Amino acid sequence: MCASIACAPCPDGFLPVKQEGECCETCKPNNCFYTAPDNTTHILKIGDTHNYKCETVTCQQINDTFVIEKTIPTCPEINPYECVPGTLKLDANGCCNTCELKNCIRVKNTTDVTVNDCKSIHPIEVTSCSGHCDTESMYSMGANIMMHSCSCCQEMKTSIKKVQLKCSDDSVIDHDYVYIESCKCTPVTCENQKTSG
Repeated sequence: MCASIACAPCPDGFLPVKQEGECCETCKPNNCFYTAPDNTTHILKIGDTHNYKCETVTCQQINDTFVIEKTIPTCPEINPYECVPGTLKLDANGCCNTCELKNCIRVKNTTDVTVNDCKSIHPIEVTSCSGHCDTESMYSMGANIMMHSCSCCQEMKTSIKKVQLKCSDDSVIDHDYVYIESCKCTPVTCENQKTSG
């Protein structure tokens, strides 16, 4: 009786399994099926990995079930103000923001100085330090702690400048202010963390 029945072949990713009392075999999956965000379907064997932009998927078998395990990377925080202008973009995977970080530099601005009811006669040049400095974490076997190395973008050389301020009673006074001549990455104290155990 079964000889006259035409059984449909199993599609890709499925294996024919004989069922007692049935003429046609049942098709059971023997692979994982992954539909990517662009709606393309991929057939993955056990242990196969597929990368699609921010997703990494792996095919695994748990008991008789084939499951897709998804991994989405954690992107590092990017402060746009620490980037060289025009360099902020997505990484090669199209997932995380990346940029070329500014070096520690002196930044000049022009502003009015006000002290109590006295104001600078002309805008004056003020300076600040801005930019990226390296930090590092490394495990010390001997001390059994995480060693942290930190540096901070700060002033290296300063000078005192004078500015004349005109007050509300029309008197003029001299005012001293700190002017940053140069900046650099300077080591600062980080807290080292002892590991448990």
